[in-house]
Amino acid sequence: MTFARVSNDEMFTSKLKGLNVYNQNNESVGEISDIAISKGDQVQALILSVGGFLGVGERYVAVSPSAVQVTYDQASKKWKATMNTTKEAMKSAPEFKYPDS
Repeated sequence: MTFARVSNDEMFTSKLKGLNVYNQNNESVGEISDIAISKGDQVQALILSVGGFLGVGERYVAVSPSAVQVTYDQASKKWKATMNTTKEAMKSAPEFKYPDS
């Protein structure tokens, strides 16, 4: 059996899910709703819910994890996710659909 050490500055998926993603104009462009992990245990994509209101009319977009910067703000004691994009670009991005399996 192998045990792991987890440092205090590690990011947990429970903190990522539900996190709003903002653009450079501080506009919300989506919310992290899921994380796709490959068979090799690497994060392949962040699944963002975009558009809609209270779950109605929303759709999903898969973005590269490197496209989203997640930082911790010491002053507010909150995580913040930012991405260099626009609301329009996210609305017109290819829709991600979950596999049937």
